[in-house]
Amino acid sequence: MLPCPTSPSPVSHLTSVSDLQLQTLAWRHYEEARGAPLRDAQIEASVLGDAVDFPQRVALRARAFCARAGLDPVLLRAHRRSRQAAVLAVVVGSLLGTGTASLIPDGTPARANLMDMLAALLAPNLLALLLWLLLQLGGSLRERGASGSWFGSALRRLVDRLPGDQGRDAPADVTRAVHRGLVDYYATTLAGRLHLASLSHLFWLALASGAMLGCWWLLALRQIDFYWGSTLLGPEAVAQAIDSLARPVGWLGLPVPEAADVAASRIDTTLQDPALRARWGWFVLSALGVYGVLPRFVALACCQALAAWDARRPTIDDAQPGYWRLRPFLLPTAPASRVLDPDDGASPRPPAAGPGAGTDGSESPPLTAAWLALERPLPVPTSALDLGTIADRPAQGRVLAALAANAAWPALVVLAPVAATPDRGLAQFVAALVAAAGRPVYLHIAGAAPAALTPTDLAARIDDWRALAQAAGIPPACVSVATA
Repeated sequence: MLPCPTSPSPVSHLTSVSDLQLQTLAWRHYEEARGAPLRDAQIEASVLGDAVDFPQRVALRARAFCARAGLDPVLLRAHRRSRQAAVLAVVVGSLLGTGTASLIPDGTPARANLMDMLAALLAPNLLALLLWLLLQLGGSLRERGASGSWFGSALRRLVDRLPGDQGRDAPADVTRAVHRGLVDYYATTLAGRLHLASLSHLFWLALASGAMLGCWWLLALRQIDFYWGSTLLGPEAVAQAIDSLARPVGWLGLPVPEAADVAASRIDTTLQDPALRARWGWFVLSALGVYGVLPRFVALACCQALAAWDARRPTIDDAQPGYWRLRPFLLPTAPASRVLDPDDGASPRPPAAGPGAGTDGSESPPLTAAWLALERPLPVPTSALDLGTIADRPAQGRVLAALAANAAWPALVVLAPVAATPDRGLAQFVAALVAAAGRPVYLHIAGAAPAALTPTDLAARIDDWRALAQAAGIPPACVSVATA
């Protein structure tokens, strides 16, 4: 388990590795909604000393800030709800399982159809387990978990409708960040999906155990004769089917019926003797344990072990803006040593900005270029062609189609509002513009900065836009800044 950094913030009461993953995800959403990362010199120094790689530093920093900003109490309530859900699954499964024992009919003696009873008690559990295994296999082949995008979308809509915790002194932004973190944890991480699967296995395990207990109670109190009947199958075929079913039970040293027992239990035979009746009763209980309780117990143990193994290291997506904004101060690089002003005068000087260049040395686009704004409207020159504000996928498709159809525009200028967050979606769209433009593309960072941004955060936001442009293939000389 990763150590908690020493900081002036309160000590976190969430100490497990899965809790650390939840804190990391929730804090990313909190900072992304805020628009800039929080800075604390003491926390950053402690994180740099306690962790050696970037994901660990991100996680330890999130743990410290979650305790300070008040996210931990909301996460603790979510933790208690997950435990309550586990208890509810056990209670409901046990009650339903005990109730299935009523499949044994009344009578003196009671006559129960052996094949019908085993099918009713075992088939739903085994079919659900097989479906889960197929979903896991399909998810692995698609390089994603069994919880696909449909599950993540459904879970996000459900969480959005949950009531907030404002009545418990939790601000709305804190509650929303924790809810979004929970969605990411259960829909996108292996540990989260395995925890959800564990709830399902816990329910079926309780149901099988309850059915086994209920049947034992009825078998102990009532006299029950087990029979079978078939129009198409004879005693040999039924004996072979029961032998296949009983073979795993026999491997565990439990009593199993023989061919003579099957032949003596046909429905048109006389009343069973006590020894035969007892052998069938123990076989039914053994089959419930081997085919109902044991597979679910193994599946539950495997899910818990895999979830603990996956959660031992924090999993982060470096492409998320909330994470790669942290690299400059959580993963600092030592500057290369070089002579800034050599004495021989041989070092070339950068050329002065031309008459058409900006004050920062960037090139100015042609006056007749086409302009578009990302997500927020910004003014464009009167002589330019205004393609409008691109805020959704239909608008993106319209601009890309216009680029492919129109060759008269000498250049394309992309207005990047400094108030917008340069996330992965915008990076993909700008890269698509550069690939489809067939002409020079300029990125102009403009607009009024949000009041919450400090000068340091504003500089970091501008650097984020410059990095986005460089990744999309826009030369640094074609990136300009004019912010307020």
